[in-house]
Amino acid sequence: MRKRDLTALGVYIFAGGFTVGVSKHFKIAAHLEDGDFGVATAKLNFPKLPIYTDPKTWPVHELKDKIDFVYCNPPCAPWSATGRSVTAGYDQWRTDPRVKCVENAFTVLKTERPRVWVWESVPRAFTAGRALVDSLTRQAMKLGYSVTYFLTDAQLHGLPQRRQRFHLVCHRVTLSFTEPAGKITTVAQALRGVTSAGHPVCSKAWQR
Repeated sequence: MRKRDLTALGVYIFAGGFTVGVSKHFKIAAHLEDGDFGVATAKLNFPKLPIYTDPKTWPVHELKDKIDFVYCNPPCAPWSATGRSVTAGYDQWRTDPRVKCVENAFTVLKTERPRVWVWESVPRAFTAGRALVDSLTRQAMKLGYSVTYFLTDAQLHGLPQRRQRFHLVCHRVTLSFTEPAGKITTVAQALRGVTSAGHPVCSKAWQR
């Protein structure tokens, strides 16, 4: 099967950044959201993409057996260290209602049974939220999936920013994971040649 024949489904993709990359390799069937946050922006980039904003009306049964890849980016705030005190316990996430979004996304795996399902989040989802990760892993394995965890950083993929991300990948096919090229792009390199009102944005001091 050629890559262009593969179909993907986005869950909690909001403004659609994840889909920008996925759409280079897959046909995107739809976005499944819980509310309108980010939808207007996603529509600007993907005006013909069906976007469903209520989990009660997600067309999961209609899409059954039609999806190869499900990619999910539910809210990461339950595990984010931002705004939390140093003494705050790792168990805070257990009472955060946004964790329900991860559970909703995992329900799509159980219903659709795609070849690959991936949840992308902050690294603390794996450390602070390890109990949830272990629970999802056990459930996926009972359904016949292999499970892979990996941590990566946007700077290893050419972005001029340190942005670590954890991925939980459930797969019914053999996947080949390779190390990123690791070529670091600095902010100065990214801004070189960009001007504002006729003046270079990247000063000589930044370029050193």
